[in-house]
Amino acid sequence: MRSLRFTALALLAGLGCGKKDAPAPTTKDVKPIAETVATQVSDSYLAKVEALKAGTAFVTAVRDGKATAANLSPALKALIAPPELDADKAAGYSEHGLRVWLDAAKATANPDGLKVDLAAADYAILSNPGNKSGRIYMKLVKTAGVWIVEQARFHGRSGIEIAFVGSTPGATLATILFIEAALAGSKPELEALLSKSAKGKLAPPVFPDEIPQGFSRSKLNSALADAFPAGIAYVGIAQENAAMKASITFAMAGKNRVVEVKIAPGSGPGEFLIDDVQQK
Repeated sequence: MRSLRFTALALLAGLGCGKKDAPAPTTKDVKPIAETVATQVSDSYLAKVEALKAGTAFVTAVRDGKATAANLSPALKALIAPPELDADKAAGYSEHGLRVWLDAAKATANPDGLKVDLAAADYAILSNPGNKSGRIYMKLVKTAGVWIVEQARFHGRSGIEIAFVGSTPGATLATILFIEAALAGSKPELEALLSKSAKGKLAPPVFPDEIPQGFSRSKLNSALADAFPAGIAYVGIAQENAAMKASITFAMAGKNRVVEVKIAPGSGPGEFLIDDVQQK
């Protein structure tokens, strides 16, 4: 009987030798859920600390007249200081125009009260709503381990009080920047905030060379000038938090005009764009 038992055991062992099963996972191979959540929280906290430090340093540098082009993304430099001379085209922006913009921002560049509204691994949204000299709105992105400013608006109007549009800080920032650009009559800023679809609806291409970009810049400038003429004033906003849209009321020549905007995610990190603009 003992020999039969030994033979059976030997046979089973022999059958197992030809097949190497993967070792069963151990507790060391499975990352606990609590640890995963803690890692995500710590990453978010680290991004918040880094972004606040970078944003504070930038605002302080603007205040002290020490901010440089290295603090800004290429897209922002081209927007606030477009090339003027042939020598500017290689750099993609005007050094003189950038200096003018930075000098104008000094009066509002108060780092006290700057806070992080949202922080992710590669972008963050910051604001300074309590700044008496004018509000600051910024978006920072992390590129090659360095935080740089991708969107910025100084001299913000203190009267703009809105909750999160679509419960998303990115959509809220896009809406605020849109209102600010409309009040300032800055068509380049308005254009930069519009999606390709929105620009195509407002100003369809007229000439063949405009077809690749999907809109007519001259028609778009005209449409924006009609929608937001000089002297426009901000009255208020009604938003639907469940949807990415907001109804903005402006006052023009004693009459109110409601502009409804829809916001959609863009292609960049944390990017949101105005996807539709309609006068109601």
